[in-house]
Amino acid sequence: MTTTTDQPTATRDQVFALVAAGIAAGMPVPMGINIGEGISHGRLELFVRDDDPTAVELWATWLNLPAPAMVLCPMESGAHSHRSTGWFQPYEAMALQYPDTGHQVAVKSYITVPAPAEQVEAVA
Repeated sequence: MTTTTDQPTATRDQVFALVAAGIAAGMPVPMGINIGEGISHGRLELFVRDDDPTAVELWATWLNLPAPAMVLCPMESGAHSHRSTGWFQPYEAMALQYPDTGHQVAVKSYITVPAPAEQVEAVA
């Protein structure tokens, strides 16, 4: 299968085989796996435990992804989050065109962070 740009794309079985190979190689078992719609232009996301930057770094190294980094801004837990309290920020490693899949691959953990200064000042 190819995309309109003739980049190779992976089937769902190939994507799961990639994850299984990582686990067999000793990578931490992801808490969740998300394969985006339209596999030819989709996104594979591996979610590891919260507050586990080491797991992100291990997967990033094994997958040969760029170095992980904190992305986006701090977010407050609540109705749209799996966390019940506190602030968090995604720590993520991502490649836009991963060679083995032809689409985005990301490994992510949600890291507990302090409330932004403006939020602390608003409460005071």
